[in-house]
Order: sequence, then C-alpha cells, then structure tokens
Amino acid sequence: ISDEDVIAQLAQNHGIVLNTTGPTTQHENLVQYKCSDWDFVVNRVESNGQMLVCQDRDLKIILPEVLDSADLAVQFGATILGFEAELDGRLQEENLSTHGWNYQDQEKTSAISFLGDLATAGNLASPDLGNQLLLAEENSFYPAVSTQQELDALAAAEQKRRRLSKIRASVAIVGSAICTP
Repeated sequence: ISDEDVIAQLAQNHGIVLNTTGPTTQHENLVQYKCSDWDFVVNRVESNGQMLVCQDRDLKIILPEVLDSADLAVQFGATILGFEAELDGRLQEENLSTHGWNYQDQEKTSAISFLGDLATAGNLASPDLGNQLLLAEENSFYPAVSTQQELDALAAAEQKRRRLSKIRASVAIVGSAICTP
C-alpha cells in the first residue's frame, strides 16, 4: 500500500478532493493508531518531505520550494505591519543518519542523508553553521520502519525540514489576495 492510496482514500471518506499526486512510498502495512485522520495524513505527507495545503475544499500535496523571486513586494513601514525572525543552528548538522529495524531479517537498516545547503535567505550556509556548533552528524531512530525505501524517504524529508527551519520568521502584512500557497 502506498501513502498516496491511503491519503486519497481518507480524503474521499471526508468528501475532500485531492487534486494532486501524493507520496509514493510503499509500505507492507500502515497503521493509524490514536490519531485523527487529519493528523495521520499530515504525518504521512511530512514523512515524505512534502507539505499539505488546503484551498477551499481541496487538498494539495506540494514539495516545499525556495524561490528566487516573490509574488508580492512588501516594504517595511508601508505594507509590513510587523516582523520577527530568528536563526537557529542547533539542527544544522552536515549529515543525518537515520536508522530503522527490519523485523524480517532482524537487522538494523540505515540511511545517511547529505543535503548540503538549500538556497535560503541569509549568508550563513547550514553545514557551516552546524560545524561552528560542533554538530557533525545526528542520528534518528525509527523502530517501526522496515523498508529501505521508507527509511531513505524519511532521512531526506527530515534533512530538508531541518534545512528549511534554519530561519524562522513571522511577517504581518496589509492583506492581499495575491499570496496563495
């Protein structure tokens, strides 16, 4: 069963249109336990390095992108009402080692993700920031992950999420219908 099949079925159960292709990671079993359908879908999408966007009664699954140009130009003091930002280097290690457990072979499986640096704002490269904090490698453990494909997807997703979280900001602007996800 794939994540895409599960997400499409859950969306259909709630009368929501899924108008895009979802994650294709294959699983032998996929268990939803003590979480809502929404939380389960968000978890499946995030574990594949994607994002879930709601527009009207439609769901879109997208890959987060860092673009060179903006759809809307704003100016501090004119259209920006408030701005707050922070830089956090604690999750900017160079490599991310992800480990799972293959219950059939009774062996540990591993994946190493090296994403390098994404084209994000600022002049501090993520690996350099991590090196300044003496962060060479981080280990993540997922005991319920049994296939290499799922582990590779988790490693890449986690590394991308960490790179995109280097700078976090909140901007309040004068309302505009131009900005849509």
